[in-house]
Amino acid sequence: IFILILKAKMGSIDCPCLDVSAIVSLFINSGCTTYTSQLLPQFSGLADGLPICVDTAPDVNYGSSVCKAHDASTSPSCTGSDDPGWCTKEWCYVDKNKCRSSTELMYASSKFPEMNFFYSYTTCNSTRNESWNIYNEWTTTNCLTDIILDVTLPTSKYPAHYKLDTEGNHAPENGAEYYDESIQFQGSTIEYFTKIMRYTNIKQINYKPRSGGAQARTSNMYTQSVYDVQVGISDMTISDYWITSERLKMTPYTTPLYTENVVLFVKRPDPQNSFRNRFLFTIAPFDPMLWLTLVVSILAVGFLSIWFSNGSGLHHYWYDKIHGKKWREASKRRKVVVLLFLAFDAFVAMFLHFFSASVEVDLRQSVSTKILMCGFGFWILITIAAYTANLVSFLTQLEILDVKHSSMERAIKNHVKICSSIALKTKFTSLWPQATFVFKSTLDEMLDAFDQGKCDAIAYGLPEVKKTHSEKFCNRDLIFSGAVVALIPIAFPTSHKFAAAISYAIQKGLDDGINVLDIEKQYLPDPICNLDLDLSNVEDSELQPLSVATMTFPLFVLILCAVLAICVKLWREYLVPPNSRAKFLSSMQRVVMPSYTSHLNKHLSGPIFIENQSESFESALEENPIGSTENGPASALEENQ
Repeated sequence: IFILILKAKMGSIDCPCLDVSAIVSLFINSGCTTYTSQLLPQFSGLADGLPICVDTAPDVNYGSSVCKAHDASTSPSCTGSDDPGWCTKEWCYVDKNKCRSSTELMYASSKFPEMNFFYSYTTCNSTRNESWNIYNEWTTTNCLTDIILDVTLPTSKYPAHYKLDTEGNHAPENGAEYYDESIQFQGSTIEYFTKIMRYTNIKQINYKPRSGGAQARTSNMYTQSVYDVQVGISDMTISDYWITSERLKMTPYTTPLYTENVVLFVKRPDPQNSFRNRFLFTIAPFDPMLWLTLVVSILAVGFLSIWFSNGSGLHHYWYDKIHGKKWREASKRRKVVVLLFLAFDAFVAMFLHFFSASVEVDLRQSVSTKILMCGFGFWILITIAAYTANLVSFLTQLEILDVKHSSMERAIKNHVKICSSIALKTKFTSLWPQATFVFKSTLDEMLDAFDQGKCDAIAYGLPEVKKTHSEKFCNRDLIFSGAVVALIPIAFPTSHKFAAAISYAIQKGLDDGINVLDIEKQYLPDPICNLDLDLSNVEDSELQPLSVATMTFPLFVLILCAVLAICVKLWREYLVPPNSRAKFLSSMQRVVMPSYTSHLNKHLSGPIFIENQSESFESALEENPIGSTENGPASALEENQ
């Protein structure tokens, strides 16, 4: 009990309260003193003669020797009716070196920063969570308590932060009204900042224009405002600032408000609905290599069909041309002419099959032809389905955008000149080192360069254009091409002193549903024109022509069937003895012909047609007796069978 009472009065044994009254007494009259090493030996690292000042001269026993609610009677935040919660909590200053090895929580003092003072709540019996919450809230927002915050605004810009002229119209960006401090700023950003500052105890916010020195320093209005923060003319600046490495060298930023898409804007293309373009659309679903592959595959199937033809199937005409006495007696020149004619005829026939999305079916065809047609039919099925599906995406587009603008990669490949803000020079040249950029200080300079033909596209923030500059872009018929150049976070540049406090207020606002973009929507007028191209909403893959790689599987099936058909053809021609084939066909005649004739009588053209087929079969036997070896033994019988 004695130890608990002692700890409640003087702190814990391993982290006791420190007597600092000797130092505090020096500030009672003037608020400043000069440090000497004799003041407190346990505080090291300070040079003799160092001037030390505090904002207010506290009571001589402030934080000294004993655990006590030292802020209850000295802090301005604790004198009003709104108690922040930490006013009645007991604490005291402690020796940092002694408390380092203890389990007590201690924090650096902001009232005596030069003296390296540390204080602790837990040594005075406050809980750890309670101690941390007090410290976290105090150190985060205390810097804004009862102060007047000077905020620079880069320009008069509707709807973010603007002024009105004497007639009630929006003042020019850099007009006389902007510099007239008697005219108040208003707008979505002003409203948003006012709301989040309610999470602090700030006394007043003064909105100011850029300084003259900043304007002499750089031509970019936004960088001028950042310069004012850097040199201490203002405490922070608010607008939709891009976070860039150059500006981070000048001053810190708050936590990001949102991320802005910087995109390419190009001239809206004229509708291209001519007959020529519509014709080109019909071949657009396949790339040239795939079209070439289709033609070659049809040619190959045609040649193989000639080779696999027999004397009784649908291709008997081709078979007859390259068999018999006339073919054997023809000259080489005549044979070449016949083969070329047959090749053309077979090519046209296979094209007809392809365009009709089907293949011929004839039971009298050779086995090799049937195998080949299986692969060709599968190839036709997949090709027609893929072409039809991809054609829909192309034919339904009302506007056609030149592909050289549709992505940054294509813009680079086509040497597109892109106007952009000089503030993003380092960012863009790092992301796209091969791109052709034309950097300008302001958007008006970019638009002028575009009008003069010095650049083919403009890289700018899409949300910013829609809310502020839509009229300028609509008048030039500029639209978003679908190409995203970069994603840039938006935040407020601020001084080191207030960065954490403002970031805390921004995050608290987000937690409570306070978002700058939501507030901006209330100020935005109706859009003058549509800045989005319909094509930009289509996935890139939907407008990509299909390639050979996408058709690998059906092409593989076709090739496999062709190879198998060739193997069967070679096996039947060269590996099976003629007598064996003739005997096989003779036996098959007795077994198959009756059922085959009955099937055809039932489903085809009746008995007369079948009788002709039977007569053809018998005549084949007479013309090519079984066992004959002249001119391809038993071939007619075999193919009839």
